[in-house]
Amino acid sequence: MVKDNTTNYRGFTLIECAAGLVVLAILLVGVLAAYRKTVEGVAANVLRERAMAVAERQMENLMGTLQEPDSENTSGEDEYDPLFTWELKLVREVVEGDTPSQDMKNTAIKATVVVECQAEEMREAAKVELVRYFAYLKPLPGNTMAVPFQYETEEPQWITELREKLGREPTPEEIFEEMLNELNLSDEEMKEIRSMEEEEGQEENLEEGEGEEEMNFKEEEDEEEEEDDLDAKVRELMR
Repeated sequence: MVKDNTTNYRGFTLIECAAGLVVLAILLVGVLAAYRKTVEGVAANVLRERAMAVAERQMENLMGTLQEPDSENTSGEDEYDPLFTWELKLVREVVEGDTPSQDMKNTAIKATVVVECQAEEMREAAKVELVRYFAYLKPLPGNTMAVPFQYETEEPQWITELREKLGREPTPEEIFEEMLNELNLSDEEMKEIRSMEEEEGQEENLEEGEGEEEMNFKEEEDEEEEEDDLDAKVRELMR
């Protein structure tokens, strides 16, 4: 008699199948996430290459003309690739020493072309900057030098604090008062400044009054001349 051994084999239980499906789903999610990142990375690289081509094209235009562009030609949509916008920034920087010389020979013009993608979801990923330095550019008509050096002037801290205190832009009178307080002047010096300010105000009022008197005097003269002309015309008619 042959013994049946098939009853000794057992399959997967329902719990084991469910656990296997969960593990498979987790692995599949990881694979899909990696695939998505790869696709996005490839797309971003392609867009960056296109953006760099736009930046190089704009920089070549500047290198070919060596002409400082006017304000209307420093930004816009690319002519050949409308998906991208570009902006040209020109700044004169000191390349030797700490301060610019009088002839500006120790300075250079830094040209930066910034290109961005107009697609909102890829704007940051496809943003590129291209920088070149120029020793010389032709200035705009009427200017003696292209891209003048911009001296940095920092606003005094007390003006910033005054603006925060008032919650608005201070008036010239408020700035003057705060400036006097910051100078820590003595009472006598403050009185002298106040008296000088009052004298200036009186002089201005006096000048305004004299101006009004002159205007009134001229008006009276004009009226008298008109009356004389009218009398002359009447006399001619009477003749």
